[in-house]
Amino acid sequence: MEADVISLKQALELMRTGEPFDLTFYQCDLKKKTAGKRVDLFNAVMRPVPRTIKNKNIININTIEGLDHNVFVHIYLMTRFNGKKITLR
Repeated sequence: MEADVISLKQALELMRTGEPFDLTFYQCDLKKKTAGKRVDLFNAVMRPVPRTIKNKNIININTIEGLDHNVFVHIYLMTRFNGKKITLR
């Protein structure tokens, strides 16, 4: 069971290495009052967050194939990293 989970801290550390990863998260847009859509990204990489975004819990994700826009993800809405369940411990 331990091999199937990864802590949020470990997942973020691995994302920062620049190596491609797979990520599953849920979307939430407070302005549009929508939430709950699951998103799976494959061969993704972490990009720098623009300075205009002040929330420290937001990360910027893009796929190697190249999305036409940045995907900003709240770290607490991430559920899987490289097939492993993300835990808060």
